[in-house]
Amino acid sequence: MHIAISVKINQIRILSMLCLISIVLMGCVEQDTAILQNEPTITPTPSERATEVRTTPTDTATSTPSKPTSTPTVEPVQAISNAEGPSAKRLPILEYHETSFTMSGNRVRMREEWFLEQMEWLKENGFGTLSPEQLIEYVNGNFLPPERSIVLTFDIGAAKFDEYNEVIVPTLREFGFEALFFVLLNAITEDGEGNTISWNDLRDWQSEGVISVQSHGVYHPDYQLLNFNQMVWDAQTSFIKIEDEIGEAPKILAFPFDSVPEKNLNLLMERVGYQLGLAGTRLERSVLPGDADRYSLPRYYPYSNDDVYPYMSNRLGWTFPEMMLDAIHDPDEKSCVDQDTVTETPPMADPYIPHSLDNLLSYCSRDIPDKLYGLDQYAAFPSDISSCAQQLLGSDIIIKPTCNYGPAIIPEAIVLHFTYGPYLATVNEFRESELESSGHYIINRDGTITQMVPEVLTANHITCYGNRAMCTEICPICENDEGRLSEPKFRSIGIELVNVGRLRGEPGDFRNPDGSVFTGLVYEDDQIFWGYRYWEDYPQVQIDALRILLIDLMQRWNIPLTRVLGHGEIQINKIDPGPALNLTWDRTGIPRREPIFNTEFFLPESNCTVSLDANGLSAP
Repeated sequence: MHIAISVKINQIRILSMLCLISIVLMGCVEQDTAILQNEPTITPTPSERATEVRTTPTDTATSTPSKPTSTPTVEPVQAISNAEGPSAKRLPILEYHETSFTMSGNRVRMREEWFLEQMEWLKENGFGTLSPEQLIEYVNGNFLPPERSIVLTFDIGAAKFDEYNEVIVPTLREFGFEALFFVLLNAITEDGEGNTISWNDLRDWQSEGVISVQSHGVYHPDYQLLNFNQMVWDAQTSFIKIEDEIGEAPKILAFPFDSVPEKNLNLLMERVGYQLGLAGTRLERSVLPGDADRYSLPRYYPYSNDDVYPYMSNRLGWTFPEMMLDAIHDPDEKSCVDQDTVTETPPMADPYIPHSLDNLLSYCSRDIPDKLYGLDQYAAFPSDISSCAQQLLGSDIIIKPTCNYGPAIIPEAIVLHFTYGPYLATVNEFRESELESSGHYIINRDGTITQMVPEVLTANHITCYGNRAMCTEICPICENDEGRLSEPKFRSIGIELVNVGRLRGEPGDFRNPDGSVFTGLVYEDDQIFWGYRYWEDYPQVQIDALRILLIDLMQRWNIPLTRVLGHGEIQINKIDPGPALNLTWDRTGIPRREPIFNTEFFLPESNCTVSLDANGLSAP
C-alpha cells in the first residue's frame, strides 16, 4: 500500500514587492557637495506615433565611415549639483529583444502592447536612460545619476527590422529614451534584405542619438564552451567590424546566452578593449556604484507570458512597476541607522536548548587537542527529524557532529545549497574548515540524510559578512524590525544537497570540479538564467528525501513554503541550488519537470501522513 501525500498548493509566488520611493532626508545620508549627476533628457510626448519608412540614403550618407586610428576616449561626465533630488544607489539594466520575442514554448515572451505599456510607465514615472559612457562612469564609481535612472538594452539577433523600425525606435524617440543595441554580426546585413537590420539603419539611428551600437558577438556562441582563442576571435571580430561600420568602437559586450566564461574573463575583455560586459541572472539585481562584476553585470528580464501577465515570468512574482521600484530602492531609506551594524545575537531571545545536547556542548567547549577525532564518540546527539518523517524516509538518519556551530536560534526560514563536491568532502569541510563553515543537514544523492548541527543551534552556512550590501535586496531574513543588518544564519536552517552544480567541459566530456570525469545526471538549462547551460541534475530519490525533510521542518517550526529559499536568493554572487532544483515552478529545459511542491506523489508504506497548504503544514 502506498500513502499519498497531498500537496495543496496551486501556484505560489512571492508577494508583490511594491516599494514606495520617498524623498530621502538630507540629514540621513551623508552627501558629497560635488556629487556627479546628469539629468535624463526627456522630450515632449507627441499625440501620435509616427510610422517610420525605410529610405535609401544618398551615396554620401551610405558611405562607410573611415576606421578611427584609435578607440575613441570616453568624455568625462560633467559634474553638477545633486541638491535637487536623490541620486541612484542602484541601477537596473533591462534586457529586451524584439517586441514579438518568445522562448521556452511561450513561457517567456514579449508582446508589443506589453512593451509599449512598460515604456509608457517608465516615462510617466520619471525614469530616464543612461548612455554607455554614463554607465561606464557609474560602474567606475565616478558618476551618480538621478535615482530613477535605467539602462535600456536590446539584443539584436533576428530579422525583425519592421518591429524595430515601426515600434521600438519610434517609441524610444517619442519618450526621449536612448537604448544600447547589442548587435550580432550575423544578423546585420548591408542591404536590409529579408527584414534584416542594415548597417545604414544602425548608423542613422545612432547619429540621431536614439541608440548606441554595442557588441553581441559574431555568431552567438556559448562562451563557456569556447577556448580562449575562440573567445578572442568572436569578441574581437565584432569589435573591429562595429568600429569599421559605425565609426566608433563598442565599449560593452553582451555575452551570448548571458553565458560568461569562467576563465580568463578579465584578460579577454582587456585584450579586446571592452570596458564592461553584460550577463543575465535568474535572481535579478541592480548594478551598484563601483560594481565588482564589471564584466558580468546583471540585467532584468521584463518578460511575461499569457498565463501570468501582468506579472513577470521571473519567479519573484513582480509586476513591471513593482520590479522597477524595487530595482531602484535604496535600503538606507528605511532609517538613519547604520545599516552595516550587525545583530550579534539571534533576533528571537532564549530559545530552549534540550539536555540531549549536553554532550555536544560540553565536548566542544573543552580545550583539548585532536578534538575532531572524538566527535562521533563523545558529541553525538539525537536527530531532530520527527519519527513520522523518519518512517517515511525508510532509512536511518546519520549523525555527524561538528563543533562549527553558533548560538541558539529559533529558525524562521530554510536555505538550500548544493555542495559543489562529494559527500565525504562536505562532511570533512564542515568539521575541519578554518572558516568554521557548517550546515544543519546534508542530503546525499541516494537520499540518505546526515545531520551535523542541531536545529536549535546556528550553523555557519550563510552570511552577509557584516555588510548588508553583500546580501540581496530581496532577502527576507537579513534585517531586523529596526532595519539593521541581521545575519541570516541566525534565522535559518541550512540544507546541503550533494551536487556539483554547473558542469565543466562540454557534452560528452563533462568534468567534476577536480577534473575527474563526471558520470551523473545532466540537466540542460535552455534559458541559461544562471549564465551556464549544463548542470548536475538532482536524482528523484534525493528530491523525495528533500521533500520529506522540508515538510517536517516547516511543520515543526511553522515555516511557510515562501521562506524556503535558495542560497542565491540571499547572498549576492551565489547560484546554488541552481536551476535544476524547481520547488514551485515548472522546470523547462532537458529534462522537464513539474514543480516539486504542487503534485500528488507516493512514498513507501507508512502509518503517518502529512499535508501541506500555503501557510505551512499540518498532520492529520
